[in-house]
Amino acid sequence: MLTVSHLMQAEPETIAVDASIETLERAFVRTGFGGFPVVDQGRLVGVVTRSDIVRSHETERAREAEISEYYFHAAPPSHTADPQREVDATAARIGVRMAHMSVSDVMSQNLITIAPTASLEELAQTMLEHHLHRLPVVEKDQLVGIVTTLDIMSAVADGRLVAASD
Repeated sequence: MLTVSHLMQAEPETIAVDASIETLERAFVRTGFGGFPVVDQGRLVGVVTRSDIVRSHETERAREAEISEYYFHAAPPSHTADPQREVDATAARIGVRMAHMSVSDVMSQNLITIAPTASLEELAQTMLEHHLHRLPVVEKDQLVGIVTTLDIMSAVADGRLVAASD
């Protein structure tokens, strides 16, 4: 029987919990990956994805909108205010806040993991149930690998799963 250990990438690339968002973005570009397991002193503490960055940016934009709305009602802008200047200033404030964030500020801490001995059916069920594209593989509280949807598709394309089921 094939198990998760047959599909997983052993020793996956990780990102440190205290890495800056800039470091994370460089890692995304360098690797082409859409997410990373997040570690703190070697222990898995979260997962961070490109979607987490987008969600964080949207949260910051909404926060800025609330602040702007409050100040608009407190002191409405004059008719001579430059709307583009206000947009640029808002973007700069969001950028400054984002630049001071670290991976720990944007990562998902709601960890869903799987054991290397789990069946491929359990793997597929877990990924489908939780709408996951990557699943950390953990054994005795240690990150030992990761399985991504691309790993599964590669196994199907290579015939590794078909041959195993015969």
